[in-house]
Amino acid sequence: MLTAFGKFLRKLRIDLYCNMKEMSDNLNVTVSFLSAVETGKRNIPKHWRNLIVTIYDLDARLQAELDESIDKSLAEIKLNLDNLSEKQKDLALIFSRKLDMLDDDNINEILINLNKEKNKKET
Repeated sequence: MLTAFGKFLRKLRIDLYCNMKEMSDNLNVTVSFLSAVETGKRNIPKHWRNLIVTIYDLDARLQAELDESIDKSLAEIKLNLDNLSEKQKDLALIFSRKLDMLDDDNINEILINLNKEKNKKET
């Protein structure tokens, strides 16, 4: 799945009639590396922001969109749910959707319970 940064780059390529090979050449990376960055499998190289602005001569509006896409992508967390039970997967998904609804008391209660479980397993 594309990250916000990946979506920005894809749109930029479409708008500029540029394919992944051309963009990867411009960024001096392989197509597979560019794809991995777009999908969040690899981190966005720090120097890419300025490199993209320079190479593609982005105006202020596009620079702001680029910055926003980088910020959103850096704020995302990926979870591997492959080896979890259906109940564990459901819990992870529900938790991620409701996280912004938790107040400090709820968070502290959850942390206390999780630490109790952790301590049980360690003894």
